[in-house]
Amino acid sequence: MFAIDVDNVSRTFNHNGTVVTALDGVDLSVSVGECVALLGKNGAGKTTLTKILATLLLPSSGSARIMGKDVATHPEHARAATSAVFGGDRGFYPMLSGRENLRYHAALAGLAGTNARSRIAEAVQAVGLELAQDRPVEQYSKGMKQRLHIAAGMLKQAPVMLLDEPTVGLDPVEAQRLRESVAASVQSGTTVLLTSHNLHDVEALAHRVVLLDDGVIRMTGSVADFRALAGFTAVVTATVPEASKSELAGIKQPVDVTLVEHGHVHINVKLPDWGAESVAIISQVHSIPGVLEVAVRSATLDESFAAFFAQKNEEAS
Repeated sequence: MFAIDVDNVSRTFNHNGTVVTALDGVDLSVSVGECVALLGKNGAGKTTLTKILATLLLPSSGSARIMGKDVATHPEHARAATSAVFGGDRGFYPMLSGRENLRYHAALAGLAGTNARSRIAEAVQAVGLELAQDRPVEQYSKGMKQRLHIAAGMLKQAPVMLLDEPTVGLDPVEAQRLRESVAASVQSGTTVLLTSHNLHDVEALAHRVVLLDDGVIRMTGSVADFRALAGFTAVVTATVPEASKSELAGIKQPVDVTLVEHGHVHINVKLPDWGAESVAIISQVHSIPGVLEVAVRSATLDESFAAFFAQKNEEAS
């Protein structure tokens, strides 16, 4: 049994008399304890699929199951097995404190007494709101409200967690702490479906990546598979004297000049792999007279994302 099992799901909306297709025949299976990142541009259908799994929308056709229970015919079972975190400003009473809001969410989840207090304390600590839990939520920053949403989602300790843009509004320290909390949940066996435009979240958490575009799954694979969409493995960057530009002609890969400043040129060279030719290119760059600030980095998931849609646009033109 899969924790999440989506079978040929489509969803359409009527917008001013026009039928708009948000999802078109989506198939997706997520194993117990797996973290899958659902990626795509705005309007790709990510939130629509997440809302169907959270029983907030019904599919127009097809079926979706959470822990074996159909979300349309057994929504109460699906809800009991799911924690959905959508973030934003809604969902909390602004005049109440963070702790009081969590007590309310605990009651909605059927928690009471010592069990509720224990779960609230654990969730507050996990998201780092210990010092702010007794302040009114109306005094919270956007990032603090986002962390409170995550804490509320942790209360049920449900086997499946749906996270929609969990690090929006968080500073780097808050985001890292939240990733650690989610990673610990996955490590303990929680299944996570993550939608995020922050590809650092994906790199840190996901076992697998699913790319959704125009309501259709275009690609599914490991993070390494997704990274390969960039078309290159790594990038060597360097700053070289403008007088040494002639040395660049001997490099076998295209050289991008990104900036000219104070008599120096900043260059990027994309490496196709970690083979002998790429090692030779790195050595060539190091040997350029007067070279400064040589660095080598792997291709980023942002570059993979951009490359996929650049190729799509090129094919469409």
